[in-house]
Amino acid sequence: MILRAVALSLLLAAAAGAQCVGDCTNLGRVRINDLILGVNMALGETPSSACLAFAGPDGKVTIVQLIQAVNNAQAGCPEPEPTCVPECV
Repeated sequence: MILRAVALSLLLAAAAGAQCVGDCTNLGRVRINDLILGVNMALGETPSSACLAFAGPDGKVTIVQLIQAVNNAQAGCPEPEPTCVPECV
């Protein structure tokens, strides 16, 4: 059951991920201070509005998001999907 919830959370995070999880400065990378901010948000010591890259739909930071942010810090953020203006061919 827990594995199902984690997998679902990862899928939802990936689907919603217009931005890299944990990239608080929107520079395409996760830094150590971003990870610390995410942990502080998860502990309730910092408001969730401090970093929208961690904000879930309910405004809470989950362990899945923290793990994804650590992975992004180590391996780099995924390349953003190209946007087509006005439409893709």
